[in-house]
Amino acid sequence: SSGINAEYGEKTQERVVSWLYYRFKNYIFGKGIKYWFKRNSFSFAIGLTKLLYLGITIAVFYLTGEMFEYGSSTWHTYGAEWFGTHFTLYEVGRVNHTTLNKDKLFPKMVSCQIQRFGPTGLEVETAQCVLAPNVLYQYFFLITWFVLITAFFANLCSCFLHVSEMLFWRGTYERMIDDNMMSNRPRYQYVFKSIGAGGRELIQVLMSNSHPVIFTRIFDELTFRLVTKAGMDAEVLKNQFVVEDSVSPEGTLPDKLV
Repeated sequence: SSGINAEYGEKTQERVVSWLYYRFKNYIFGKGIKYWFKRNSFSFAIGLTKLLYLGITIAVFYLTGEMFEYGSSTWHTYGAEWFGTHFTLYEVGRVNHTTLNKDKLFPKMVSCQIQRFGPTGLEVETAQCVLAPNVLYQYFFLITWFVLITAFFANLCSCFLHVSEMLFWRGTYERMIDDNMMSNRPRYQYVFKSIGAGGRELIQVLMSNSHPVIFTRIFDELTFRLVTKAGMDAEVLKNQFVVEDSVSPEGTLPDKLV
């Protein structure tokens, strides 16, 4: 049973390496706009998805404000006003009677007209009505406001991080080396840089769903095939990339090229 599982695992690794080799071969050696788009299309798709999340958050925040009679301008500062009240409107020894946004959006007491039949027919009376549910609605929409603001900044940071990963590959590469305890070989840097932002996204997806040892074996074999295809020898790679750490903790991987 263990032999069958090992054989199945090796075949699976071989299929993964072959599939990635076919794609990355076009990424690295293809020329022109067509192949540039292929190298970065997957990363662009992820970036557009993140922008879509950000747009949805902004749209929900704006449309929530449009539900109220006073419009979005009152809703925009709804949550911030809760924390700024004691420092702006209620100062020591003096009370400012400015109506707060929470009281504009969710008044607890309003003037209402009551129609009823009396001795002279339909009578209209003016009274003060208490809107008890608005006490709960204030806190419900306060939580909603903070959730939307938090989601907005989280999505905004996610977009900036994605753009930085697309433009600056070395940080992502070093994180891959550290997380998988891989040896820092020049051919690893060459392939990781040359496959473009889309290829690096695929590598990260594979890395997050694989055991570090399995991922290292796949990446090692993949880079060996691509460098061999490129016809680059060890000296060329060493001259192009500086290796700071060349210690391999596994010690069982074949030392191919560099």
